[in-house]
Amino acid sequence: MNQITITSIKDLCGLMELEEFQDNDGTTVIYRGLPDIGFQLIPKVGRFNQPRSNDPVDESLMLELFRRNSMGLTGFDLTDDWELLALAQHHGMATRLMDWTRSPLVAAFFAVQNPNERYNQVERNNSSDHFICSQPNSVIYAWRVQKVFLDKKPAKNPLELPSDVVRYIPRHVTPRIRAQSGLFSVHKNPRVELVDQRMVQFVIPNGQRGPIKKFLYRLGIHEATIYPDLDGTARHIEWLQMDMNP
Repeated sequence: MNQITITSIKDLCGLMELEEFQDNDGTTVIYRGLPDIGFQLIPKVGRFNQPRSNDPVDESLMLELFRRNSMGLTGFDLTDDWELLALAQHHGMATRLMDWTRSPLVAAFFAVQNPNERYNQVERNNSSDHFICSQPNSVIYAWRVQKVFLDKKPAKNPLELPSDVVRYIPRHVTPRIRAQSGLFSVHKNPRVELVDQRMVQFVIPNGQRGPIKKFLYRLGIHEATIYPDLDGTARHIEWLQMDMNP
């Protein structure tokens, strides 16, 4: 997989001018930003097993429980499993969906969203474990894919896909999905890492997270615009007052 190091939004925008990242008649480029280049492209539900078991999570049961417990809490059609799965993903439930965006700037925001975060990792040494403080590089994935046809669903049942990975744009457009220019990849086997040699990794050195997040703010990309609700507004105000000028 090709890697390109970027240290500024200027670098990222310059890449967007290359033909390699331009849309054409049949394909488009979508993006996903991650705070740690070591994170795998695996949907959240694929990272877990059932309690006290190595068996996969029972997604069908989770989806049905979400349907029953959502009655009266939303105006969406709860009989459509595709829409229901997207709604569950939107509200934080582990699903076989992964979030992507058409906007490289939105992906950059997710890559640098928490510029001062640290990840505790376990390092094994002579059979004893100890925790180390790591400062990983962030990454943006650029993936050229076939354009999504909006007139039909990829399959009747999202838990029984005919192919390994499909793209899906939900019919209901929540404010967050709209603000993030969002869409999903849906995985036939959510426990398998998504690997495609056509992907390009834009690597952001750890020390550039803060400056890039500040520049995104000047471009109007920040918590309050990415999350257009009270939660996003509160986090944005907190960042302005506590982290913007440390």
